[in-house]
Amino acid sequence: MIIEILILLISFIIFAYIGDYLVLALEFISHRLKIPETVVGATFAAIGSSAPEFGTSLFSVIEKHPDVGLGTIIGSAIFNILVIIGLSAVFQKMMKGKNRKLDKKVLWRDALFYFVATIFLFLFISDGAVTRIEAIALLLVYGIYVGVMYIDSRRGNGKIIELPEEHNMTSKKAIIYVIGGVLIIFAATHFMVNAIISLAPNIGLSEVVLSLIIVAAGTSIPDLFVSIAAAKRGRMGMAVSNAIGSNTFDILVCLGFPLATQQSTEVIGDIGLSMLFLIASLILIIFMILHKWHISKKEGIILFSLYIIYAIFVFGGFSWLIP
Repeated sequence: MIIEILILLISFIIFAYIGDYLVLALEFISHRLKIPETVVGATFAAIGSSAPEFGTSLFSVIEKHPDVGLGTIIGSAIFNILVIIGLSAVFQKMMKGKNRKLDKKVLWRDALFYFVATIFLFLFISDGAVTRIEAIALLLVYGIYVGVMYIDSRRGNGKIIELPEEHNMTSKKAIIYVIGGVLIIFAATHFMVNAIISLAPNIGLSEVVLSLIIVAAGTSIPDLFVSIAAAKRGRMGMAVSNAIGSNTFDILVCLGFPLATQQSTEVIGDIGLSMLFLIASLILIIFMILHKWHISKKEGIILFSLYIIYAIFVFGGFSWLIP
């Protein structure tokens, strides 16, 4: 059991350390390609920081334990909304006037596709299995999402991301970081998934519970660091877009691609209530944003507190809430 715990800890450290370099490289590539800041948050930064979730989902399907991947993706989505956006709001650099407001058009676009992705996933797993056709449908939705973002960028919707002066990335170094980072993260997730499968029965927790909280939080460390750093630089819009974009990518691609490799994947674990909590968290964040097109520090504390309550419920078991 000690070995499995060490593997988990080492994997999380790798995700935090390598993920940071991976995102920096993708940020540099985005700058060179003149992609708008908010599009970077929803695509390149989301792809880079979601590499651990993708690897976890992929290897969980390969190892015939898909609930590990599903639990990680759903738990990570909840973590992203309540913890990442919440703490980003708490640590954000306070701006004045229009600079403090989030981009309405971009948020409507990202929130719409995230909502569609969440509803699709809820419907697909409600019958206890996800078919190949359903998984391909998730991938097609992401393809439409990327197409819409490309059209927006061509129309000049959003400013081009600016690199800090100390950014010493080069094209060659960026390519090495991307390829090397992906390979290292995939190797770490392979060992991590097997450690979860071995560890869960020894500590009295199901694979789903372990994935919903522990693994989900661990794989979301890159997203957390990226979003808080962006918020501290006054880029709260990028922080929110990164969290929402990561969730959209996680559901549509990190689940869609691995599940599309199987004719049908059975959903064994009880994750239905967590899906409802995910939908509720999405509705809450939309209402918060619509209020003033800005998330205050106080609202950030509320979001983070809700995650603590959710974690307590998961570890305590949901059965007493279900009639």
